[in-house]
Amino acid sequence: EGFVCSKANGTVSLNGAGMDYTTAAFQSGIDLASFRIKQHVYTGIHVDLAGRSGTFDFKGNTKDPLLVTNFNGTASMSNKYPSIKSFINVQNANPFALGLYADSLSFKTKANLDLKDLDPSSLNAYIRLDSTVVFKNNSAYRMDSLLAKGYVDIGKTFITVNSSAMDAVVKGVYQYTELGAIFQQTLNKYTHSPAAAAPVSNYSIDMAADIKPDPLYAVLLPGLFFDKNMSLR
Repeated sequence: EGFVCSKANGTVSLNGAGMDYTTAAFQSGIDLASFRIKQHVYTGIHVDLAGRSGTFDFKGNTKDPLLVTNFNGTASMSNKYPSIKSFINVQNANPFALGLYADSLSFKTKANLDLKDLDPSSLNAYIRLDSTVVFKNNSAYRMDSLLAKGYVDIGKTFITVNSSAMDAVVKGVYQYTELGAIFQQTLNKYTHSPAAAAPVSNYSIDMAADIKPDPLYAVLLPGLFFDKNMSLR
């Protein structure tokens, strides 16, 4: 919902027995004229893809004024869940145009992704954001590095976030793919919304967060001020 693509132009070469991407050799260069997410039609995306036996190298860019990026990486599709290692240079992104933020705001950042294992039972993923700058009302806020990790250890799932604005951890017996449904179930208890048709069961979660005084909150939430760490459990 909210995502529409236009025509794609380019070349695709596939060599192998049948159409099994885990054994075939694949090479392509694709230009997508436009795609729409929410209310904005983005233009100008190019992707080069090449690989064989389920492992692919990719690189590309987007050149829409509200989403300027270039990216490269490697993806392995040989298992049930993919593994991806990628670098993304976001030179300009506007979450307001995506409908993700209610006010005009833009940012740039450099993202390193190392998603070794996305299987919920053996999660091993790492994301690092560097050189992040948030722009709003002709002001610029420079953010220190943000590190996010997801992993499974002794049967428990851990998701951690460390940054100058917040340190947080969500740990327990759950699968990361269920988090959205779990949070929605919890919210429904307090909003008296209808219960989910297939509720998640047999999970336990502990969440802890230290919210630190940081200028970022004044940018994102005008009027909010605090000068000491706030702990949430």
